[in-house]
Amino acid sequence: MEDTKPKWQSKLNWTGLFSFIIGAMAMWGVIPEDQVEQITSATLMIFGALVPVLRTFFTSKRLE
Repeated sequence: MEDTKPKWQSKLNWTGLFSFIIGAMAMWGVIPEDQVEQITSATLMIFGALVPVLRTFFTSKRLE
């Protein structure tokens, strides 16, 4: 098995967790109803762009 860092150190896992938290807050009514669409749209746009950036520029393992 290949050596990998612990799962809690993964930037992608943290990005996914924050995205999930924002979605859960919208679903459970924590975010005001009039702001849900703007906040969820911004979250999808930001995290959607952030994942490829993290994978491209912040992955230390090289393909062999």
